[in-house]
Amino acid sequence: MKTTLYLVLVLVWLAVPLMVADSKNAPVEGVTRIRVGPARKTDPVLRSVSPTSAVAGGGNFTLTATGLYFSSSSIVQWNGASLKTIHVTATRLCASVPSANIALAGTANITVSNHGPRKFGGTSRPMIFTITTPLAVSTLSVPSAIVGSMYSANLTATGGIGAYTWGLYASGRALPPGLQLTSIGTLTGTPTTAGTYPFDVQVIDSANDEATQSYSMTVASSTAGCGAGTDNSQCGNVGDPYAGQGAPAANATITSCGELNPPSSGYVYRLAADIGSDPTAECLTWYYGYPFVLDLNGYTVTGMIAGAMNPYGVTIMNGTVNCNSTSTGCIDIEQDGAPAAYDKVHHLSLNQAALGGRCINFNQENAYASVSTPYLQIYNVQGTLPNSLEGDDRSYLIWVSGAGTVPAEVWNATVSPGANLNAFQGITMYQTVGSYVHNNYIVLPPPAYDTSAYDTDRAILFDCEGKVGSPCGSNVAAYNQIVADQNRAFRVRAETGDVIHDNLIQNCRLNAPAEACIHIGDTDTQGEATSAEIYGNTLEMNDGAGIELGGDSSGSANVHDNTVTCYLGDCSRAGWFAFTSLWEAAFPHPTAAGTLTVKNTTFPSAWGSQNAVLSCGPAGNPSYICGIPDDTASVAHCNTGTVVGNGIMTQSCP
Repeated sequence: MKTTLYLVLVLVWLAVPLMVADSKNAPVEGVTRIRVGPARKTDPVLRSVSPTSAVAGGGNFTLTATGLYFSSSSIVQWNGASLKTIHVTATRLCASVPSANIALAGTANITVSNHGPRKFGGTSRPMIFTITTPLAVSTLSVPSAIVGSMYSANLTATGGIGAYTWGLYASGRALPPGLQLTSIGTLTGTPTTAGTYPFDVQVIDSANDEATQSYSMTVASSTAGCGAGTDNSQCGNVGDPYAGQGAPAANATITSCGELNPPSSGYVYRLAADIGSDPTAECLTWYYGYPFVLDLNGYTVTGMIAGAMNPYGVTIMNGTVNCNSTSTGCIDIEQDGAPAAYDKVHHLSLNQAALGGRCINFNQENAYASVSTPYLQIYNVQGTLPNSLEGDDRSYLIWVSGAGTVPAEVWNATVSPGANLNAFQGITMYQTVGSYVHNNYIVLPPPAYDTSAYDTDRAILFDCEGKVGSPCGSNVAAYNQIVADQNRAFRVRAETGDVIHDNLIQNCRLNAPAEACIHIGDTDTQGEATSAEIYGNTLEMNDGAGIELGGDSSGSANVHDNTVTCYLGDCSRAGWFAFTSLWEAAFPHPTAAGTLTVKNTTFPSAWGSQNAVLSCGPAGNPSYICGIPDDTASVAHCNTGTVVGNGIMTQSCP
């Protein structure tokens, strides 16, 4: 029988099977029958959109979508809502976006949906479109500068699209000579000329939108010296230890460790080589002899220089001392007589390796009638202490215990404490009367430990804690420059009549219920009167508090005529300028019933209306409760920003 083959072509659209058959439509032996099912629709593929972002509040714009499998029925969607769409090609669509869609900042999902009965259908995966806030400069003021000192400040912006490019605005107002503005927004350089300089900057984003900001920068004259308002060129072991008088004639030359026995007053010892090998041992000692001069002559002593002297009149100078001596000093002096001549420690580099150690340790053992002359003088010294966490003992650059008898004068000192050295005390005046700590430069590292378990550092401490009735106080700290950085710059405890004035305190970041950059009184000194006058200081506020008054009703602080600046011009994170301390769980007894007076504070314009002073009290806002059960602090204020709290607040102007 003759067999005829027919090829049956069937359109895919009709879903008719394709097969090979004979004239009777029977399958032919040995030929596989192929059946093709219904065709699938192809989802559109969205690969990119342009632009990818827009500024909130902008006008209508055209959005271009590129991808695959677009058809004349394709629709661009904005959060699922259809946009008016033009089909350009199978890979490109253009859609009109109304301004209402970008009225507020946020994000939108962009998709492409194919609507039609034919081969293309479905919805693409979404792409994110960003609506940003308008471009704006967020740095509203810049720090002042000093002629001859390196300067750096970062300008910041918010909003806009993409990367920022900074530059000077074409207003004709230039930067201070010696400074430049980089394209990434850093003001940097070394100012050369003092004065006040207004200038304008602009920032441009990747969409070529721009924002401008006007500034005024003060460049102060360079003053050689150490501390606030200087270039810090005279801090530490620098300068002439002989003050232009030349080295005194040596009576004896030292080439090894040993005991000093001066046969007469003013005897001069001079090193001729480095001496000592054991940093834990005493290298040079003396005991109750005549006053003498020890000139290290630029050499290094390994081990302690220690002894007791009666009468006063010892001088140690001009070299380096390396020691490892817990609870004692690289320079360790004990006095037990009435002060009548100057003890001088100066032009020294002191490297203390022991936790709980001191670079300079001075103790007046017996109390005599107080004198007004600072018979202890410490100047042009620099110290280093270990980078290690201590648990209990505290480390010091300078410790002076005056027994209410001898005041000290300390200037041109600087220190590098270890980064993890908690409770470090820079310069401590313990039981002194009339000491003068001035023109020192101390940079405290940010704590790298749990400050709830360990104490913060202090740059300068005036302390008579636990000595009720002792003649302590009337100490002065002035013209010091301190970088606080989550530590306390000044601490006054159980003393009256202390004065803190004309200091520069930078980067105030300490913000705890009972701690601030300047800390007066405390909950651990109940019943011990504490008072201080604080004026003429500049406090650079970051995310911490400026001045705190703690303790009970025996505490008071008179704060007036101080200036506030904000770190990198940003005041938004600043804490209280001044406050009466809040309740502490560790000290649940009365904590803040003292009197705080705050007047004539100068704030930057960026401070705005945010709170400046807190007076805590027993009831009202739970954030402003200062003690148990009913402590009430008093604040007298004038020209000092917004004052809030549960305590007593009295408007009292001079």
